[in-house]
Amino acid sequence: MATLNLNDVLDGIEEQPEEFADVTAVVLEPPEVRVDTDEDSGDEETADLAHLTGPQLVAPAEIVGRDAVDEPMSKKQTWSFKKGASKSGLPMFPDGDYRPYSGMMPQELFELFFTSDLLEHVQEQIRLYCAFKGKQDPLVTVEELKVFLGILILSGYASYPRRRMYWEETPDVGNNLVANAMRLNRFEKIMEVLHFQDNTKLDPDDRFCKLRGVSNHLEQQFMKHFVPTQSLSHDEALVEYFGRHSCKQHIIQKPIRFGYKIWCLNTPSGYCAAFNFYQGKHGKRNEEMVKQFGKSAATVLELLDKLPPEIAKLPFHICCDNLFTSLDLLAEIQRRGFHGTGTMRANRLPKANKLTDVNAFKKKPKGTMEEVTASSNSSSVAVVRWMDNNVVTAASTAFAATPAGSVKRFSRKDKKKTEVPAPAAILAYNQGMGGTDRQDQNVNKYRIAIRGKKWWWALWTWLIDVAVQNAYDLAQKAGSPSAEDQLEFRRAIARFYLQHYGTPRSGKGRPRADDPTATELRFDGRNHVIQRSSKA
Repeated sequence: MATLNLNDVLDGIEEQPEEFADVTAVVLEPPEVRVDTDEDSGDEETADLAHLTGPQLVAPAEIVGRDAVDEPMSKKQTWSFKKGASKSGLPMFPDGDYRPYSGMMPQELFELFFTSDLLEHVQEQIRLYCAFKGKQDPLVTVEELKVFLGILILSGYASYPRRRMYWEETPDVGNNLVANAMRLNRFEKIMEVLHFQDNTKLDPDDRFCKLRGVSNHLEQQFMKHFVPTQSLSHDEALVEYFGRHSCKQHIIQKPIRFGYKIWCLNTPSGYCAAFNFYQGKHGKRNEEMVKQFGKSAATVLELLDKLPPEIAKLPFHICCDNLFTSLDLLAEIQRRGFHGTGTMRANRLPKANKLTDVNAFKKKPKGTMEEVTASSNSSSVAVVRWMDNNVVTAASTAFAATPAGSVKRFSRKDKKKTEVPAPAAILAYNQGMGGTDRQDQNVNKYRIAIRGKKWWWALWTWLIDVAVQNAYDLAQKAGSPSAEDQLEFRRAIARFYLQHYGTPRSGKGRPRADDPTATELRFDGRNHVIQRSSKA
């Protein structure tokens, strides 16, 4: 089969839309890593498919459809099916101990992730970057980096269309806390030289190598302070980005249609325990795992591999949606001592599955359910088919259809919400899934509003926001008074950094040349008269 590039795909969508009706995403392969990939990426406020770069248009592209399946697995297991299923649920799981975090202030919880070691690393990388570029070293201190972080966090809940407005002294805009903590020129200088990885030691096989100094440290700290919770969900997070970068994804049926894709492993409350930037087929991955389980399912196992040995012994319950779930994946999860539950695409089941065909099942009443047991070697998976508003197929190593529960659905006949029977596997999936969506909700609610044009800026600010929401989750679970409201939690961090590490202005100083206040006073039509100063 010939390899398509993005230009071919776009032409096909435009000329033959009926043949591309089921396309939900077009995935581009990332570019080669270059030393100058941290240069400005152009206008970030627009995303026009008609103005993509030449390298993007000729880059290989992969079409993802609604019913797409993974590449054929080289080591398929043989599954046998029998009617009926029986599962006993999840085993006992120890309660999480949040006592070490109960007396900590918001900034202390945030510094569990953005540690002094990390800020010293950034400080050193700024020095090396200035030497590499032949620029004068601005001698950025750790305290200034904390003020810089505080301003970024503050911009998430007190945003302006332009970052310079924080330092203006006009009646309608301006922020005294920001202006008294750091000068505008100093803030923009730090933005200019901010760096995280030595340009002389970039990994050509890593498309996100410029961020690894920060992302690796944060992932270690996220896992270090992860208090085990039995249910974990694996899903994709999207970081909004409109600049020029071939790692940028275009996913049609998502609230964020353009941006970077990140695989995340989250608790139901949204705590991010592990993550991995999506890089396409050229990223570092376990090729043997990809061949055996498929590209999507392999991402689940890669994040589970990051669990420390002392934690990996616990009987976790891993939830995935139908992009990832397959019988072979659930069997591997079971082999590792975990349990797995997920919705499943009907075309990933062998034809001899003994379940009623999807088209025939659609004619059954809402709440109808069927179940079979899929067996292979030492694995046993319950597969449930349920009629909701549409046909839903789910598979689990811990739950079957019974004991059934119920969900509320609107009845057109009765003109009200009614109780509809629901399988136990579906109810367990609903309870365990959604952690990544909760993380996205927490991050995007007060997302850092200051924008930069370097390609990694959106990911850098995303990492800060995830660290804040992880700190907030720990505070909530520990019963801290500061966790009553996420907004107040973020404000507490920003205020502490700006008030304790800021450098107040020594005097009024000379007004900026572009200060609109100065222009208004000079030309306000009030006939100002020059007078001799009393100090003359």
